[in-house]
Amino acid sequence: MPTDTFRRFFKVEECPPGKDLFSLKADHKGNYDFYIKRTRPAWFKTNVRTIKNALLMPFVSPRHVPPNFLMENTVYDARYRPVYEGNHYKSIYRGFTDHPNLPSQPTMSKGVERIRKKAVYFGAFQGHYGHFIIETLSRMWPLLERQFDSDEYDIVFNLFGTEKYRTEESVFNSYYGQYLFDGLGIPQHQVKFLRRPSLYNEVFVPTNAISLSNYDCFASAEALKMWHHINTQMSKRGTQDWSEKIYITRAHLTNPVQGRRLVNEDDVEQLAREMGYSILIPEELPNEFEKQKALRGAKIIMGCPGSGLLNSIFAPVGTKVISVFNLKSYIGNPAVVHQICLNHFKSQQTFMYAEDDLIADSEREWSVDIDKVKKFMLQVEEYQGPGTQSQCPHGHISARQAQEGKKKNRTGLLGLKAALLRKLFGSQV
Repeated sequence: MPTDTFRRFFKVEECPPGKDLFSLKADHKGNYDFYIKRTRPAWFKTNVRTIKNALLMPFVSPRHVPPNFLMENTVYDARYRPVYEGNHYKSIYRGFTDHPNLPSQPTMSKGVERIRKKAVYFGAFQGHYGHFIIETLSRMWPLLERQFDSDEYDIVFNLFGTEKYRTEESVFNSYYGQYLFDGLGIPQHQVKFLRRPSLYNEVFVPTNAISLSNYDCFASAEALKMWHHINTQMSKRGTQDWSEKIYITRAHLTNPVQGRRLVNEDDVEQLAREMGYSILIPEELPNEFEKQKALRGAKIIMGCPGSGLLNSIFAPVGTKVISVFNLKSYIGNPAVVHQICLNHFKSQQTFMYAEDDLIADSEREWSVDIDKVKKFMLQVEEYQGPGTQSQCPHGHISARQAQEGKKKNRTGLLGLKAALLRKLFGSQV
């Protein structure tokens, strides 16, 4: 959905000026402006719409960004008009189109299942971990108020993702089940996945609580509350001891997304251990409870941008987040911008370490200079400047006061560009 349409459909309020958006300390060249020049983080207000005799349609498209950038509508009212609150909004979409299998007369069609009860529709159940914790979990925000914890409601999702999680059993027995049943306390028998067009007596349709796409980033108070709730509930069951400094490694991924790979990440892990970091290997954790416990006590989280580092959304306000990445390997992928904006919404401090060059004859593989990384990590630990400050206008205060003084930081959307010019051309700029 184009950005201007999103702003008209939702009540949007701009974040504070970019001057407080980043905390950047770098001792090398880096064209960061390439990534952030179009970034416009903003808060928006969510709502829930009630639809009588609502028709829910299962997804046909298996991709969250279709080739034509038009997403199908999945919720229709009694007059068979699309209910736009049921869509998941991404600014990269050109718009939404009628579902290709929409029956002409749902009440008379043999292919439509008539379910004489109420439901709450939470949209796409993402089969990708990063999309799940950011988009799927946050959209379940009404459950925090226990609005739908009665057997009179079905909790309905549209399955959306890999074939690995195409059945209820596979979802319930995976880490998704831990988030749904342990983190949110949802009774398993209430969860339904759309398999065919379904006509419910009444459906409650909450809007998504966050929208990240390309370089437009929108968030709501409900998203922050959800991530805090999940971490509070699930961390109680963790039993391992973790350092206040966490390195989330991607070295154990067998098939990195888009082939992005830090080839000497083992050396970075060893450096992190020597500096007192606990190494969090997502693929080897016995459960999600240990991950949430590690994040709950974290003061510094470090890693390469991706699903692993996105776990910083569960960490406390004020946490320092170090993104280690390569400028060329992330071209065309907004992961860096999304990480920065999510840290901003969470009032966490963002530090970006970037290398410029890829491994020879490689399009996505890269390495880092360990000595430079160590120097950068020490700078981050010593940094006591103003943190990212962002106050949600809709009732959830996530701002953190500067630790010392009220001097404003010129490392934002405008100040960052000036800082880079001074670094490249000297103090005369």
